[in-house]
Amino acid sequence: MNKNECLGAKIKALRKAKNFSQEVLAEKADLSPRQVVKIENAQSSPNIQTIQKIASALGVSIQQILDNDSYDSLDIVRSKAHYILDKMSENNLRLALRILSCFE
Repeated sequence: MNKNECLGAKIKALRKAKNFSQEVLAEKADLSPRQVVKIENAQSSPNIQTIQKIASALGVSIQQILDNDSYDSLDIVRSKAHYILDKMSENNLRLALRILSCFE
């Protein structure tokens, strides 16, 4: 995942943890719903002011949004894993499943 993909996945997971729709987050952060969609899908790189608005709307610090993955909640880790798995080819997905099954 590149940094925009990580940022989008983290914002999406935090939004879902608050049970906010993209529209609700957009309204609370004074952004357009389209802007939220683009950020979550890594189609847009938000500036620090936009990240601050999103952090405030979600009730978290900017640091929580930008911090290292080792501090991520389980929901955020799952969201990132889903994002990666959704983008994989069928062969790579089958290989990943074989690898992950070793940890059961």
